[in-house]
Amino acid sequence: MTRHDDSTLPPTTNRGAEITDSMAGIDWLEFSVTESDWNRIAERLTFDGDAWRELDHGALGYAHYAVSDREIDVMWDERRPEVHVRLTGKACSRLAEDVLLSVVGWVTSQGGGFSRIDVQATVPYAVATVEQFGEAIERGEHVTRVHQAGLTRQLSLRRSEFDRLLGRTLYVGSPTSRRRLRVYDKGIESGGLIDGTRIELQERDEAADECARQLLGSEPLAVVFAGRLAGFLDFRERDGENVTRWRRSAWYERLIGEVGRARAVAPVEDTTPEQAEEWVRRQVSPTFAALARLGMLDVGALLDEGRKRLNPKHQRWLRAARVKAERGEP
Repeated sequence: MTRHDDSTLPPTTNRGAEITDSMAGIDWLEFSVTESDWNRIAERLTFDGDAWRELDHGALGYAHYAVSDREIDVMWDERRPEVHVRLTGKACSRLAEDVLLSVVGWVTSQGGGFSRIDVQATVPYAVATVEQFGEAIERGEHVTRVHQAGLTRQLSLRRSEFDRLLGRTLYVGSPTSRRRLRVYDKGIESGGLIDGTRIELQERDEAADECARQLLGSEPLAVVFAGRLAGFLDFRERDGENVTRWRRSAWYERLIGEVGRARAVAPVEDTTPEQAEEWVRRQVSPTFAALARLGMLDVGALLDEGRKRLNPKHQRWLRAARVKAERGEP
């Protein structure tokens, strides 16, 4: 297994890809929006006169729970400032792509946060199969940040009732991780209604927020999905030690094209020196005061030790201060 970073910019093209917009789609949307009245949220999520029914129990730790005719779930609690919304695969399948994207845009405009977004594509067996993914992993072609323990295969040769119902499945990532890939035989799972291999990328929390940002960009959904898939799990033909020079495996390039790896989450902004000073003053100064009273605080030795352990962020602070001084800025 080979690891890579996820700092690559979002994709610009999936030229040559078999995954098209007609194959790709949003399969799960889950988010929270700050709102005291659940009816306002329900009103925004009512389509074509859908009715809502309030159930006699809560869900997911919320005291109240309502569901629409389109099976959109809304949960709320007087003790909490937000309303939580869940559109499962069934609910998503009953809404057009542009409607789902409009919901993503509305949540973003309200300052809401996404707890889960699943994007999927179902491709013909001739393009990719569960076995093809599994065999490429066994050959060591996979390039991913996922630990080896996160690669799980259910490709048993025995024919059990479970196999007949759900088919063969490959998981990459743990059930609790913020990103997880599922690849399975949709033909078996759907009882023959939808033939093909289903590829689903589940994104949670910060990864879901970044997925939403990219979905609202200028690229088509299929390109966004291909880029995020490549950023999570790529397949490359081994050639030397430098993974950046490995060519994408031919079968995988046929699937996702020439797309680049999209970043998993938004970059975290550096803490500023002013924020660091405030944190030290509020959080660390009491400990310093107590140690000084005990005669255990040697400030000079502490600073000498700190100078030896400056990290890149600290070095950036110092460089920026030098530049400002050279420019005569305050």
